Amino acid sequence: MERVKNESWRDKAKCHGTNPELFFSVAKEDITAAKNFCADCPVKEACLDFAMTSHQEHGVWGGMSEKDRRNISRNRRHIGGVATKSQYRTKSAL
Repeated sequence: MERVKNESWRDKAKCHGTNPELFFSVAKEDITAAKNFCADCPVKEACLDFAMTSHQEHGVWGGMSEKDRRNISRNRRHIGGVATKSQYRTKSAL
């Protein structure tokens, strides 16, 4: 997958300017809070795409935890392709 080159989406992110600690906690309740915070972000898909293409190992990106993103990657390998945005949304419901 081609790496996201245009990162202008960051300026439009709901989390822009907020304390990043919420998104990089290992506490389950913080991860849930971060996912909820991301739920209505207008650039959630671009954020998730960035995390997936740049192999971000930590934190909640695009409303998905590290575990969620690993599951997407694992599923991609099993189907031999790239997850679509609808697959991202399906996984985020987990």
